Amino acid sequence: MASPSSTDLLRQALAAARSNDRARTHDLLQEVTRIDPRNEAAWQWLAALADTPAEAVAALERVVVINPNNDKAKATLRKTRLEAGVAAARAKDIPTARRLLRAAVADDPKAELGWFWLAAVCDSPSEAISHLQRVLALNPNNAAARKGIEYYQAKLQRAGAATPVSTSGIIRAADSVRPTGSSGTLTRSGTGSSGGFMVPAGPPRTILVVDESRTTRKLIALAAAGDGFKVTEAADAADAASSMLEGGPPDLVLVDAALPGTDGFELCKLIRTNPATRHVPVVLMAARDGVRDKVRGAVVGFTATVAKPIDPEELMQTIRSCLAAEPIPTA
Repeated sequence: MASPSSTDLLRQALAAARSNDRARTHDLLQEVTRIDPRNEAAWQWLAALADTPAEAVAALERVVVINPNNDKAKATLRKTRLEAGVAAARAKDIPTARRLLRAAVADDPKAELGWFWLAAVCDSPSEAISHLQRVLALNPNNAAARKGIEYYQAKLQRAGAATPVSTSGIIRAADSVRPTGSSGTLTRSGTGSSGGFMVPAGPPRTILVVDESRTTRKLIALAAAGDGFKVTEAADAADAASSMLEGGPPDLVLVDAALPGTDGFELCKLIRTNPATRHVPVVLMAARDGVRDKVRGAVVGFTATVAKPIDPEELMQTIRSCLAAEPIPTA
């Protein structure tokens, strides 16, 4: 009996995704890539199903090697690589963090957040200072970078320029800040002035929450307000379109998969086809085991997915990651 072709296996994977069988979907896609290593669709699906940013990076890197003209995969890789590099740095996986962050800034020299975290995982204090100077060249108002330079200069004065300097202090400092603002400016939660890594947050960033459930919208609004965001609510796609038409594009859109009428996937397509909103991060809210929704979401252009029922902390981490990974606008 002939072995199934990669096309047959992809059909089986789609059927498994429709049944929310994540494990079988993943196994079938892995089998496709084994028998057909250049199957772009399978690698792209695997990236969408990845449990960690590092897994997604590995799959997306294969997609870009197979098809260097896949602009969507390249944009997603750029964002995911930065997210994975920061996660590795926070986990103290220094070799992985260096590899990912170096690739991130090579791909996007304007990645302010990438340069900042790359400084945090350097062996050489002089190299760290150089990276932080790149941050200041991109954003002269980045007080965290200035404090980082002072940190390393003080270490050099105490230890001597030829002596390796521990980066643990700057990693702890970096871990206490989080990104905000379209340029990836770093700020610190809370209102105290101690610690030195405080950057004025500026005008609050806006999130458009599109969900039929008023309770869900209010829960999200409460969580977002605690992080300094301003929330606009919409019950369906028509309300969302009206909100964006009247108030302009938000900084991020949070969309329920199962909207009445025009569902969340169709709304995402509309956002992606509109030049005024196509670069806005769009986060899908779907059932925790909704494998099919994750795959569909990756295809139509969602930036990330969060599980329902909503975990406020998980949601805000996802939102911060999406906004941190935004491309820095050119002058």
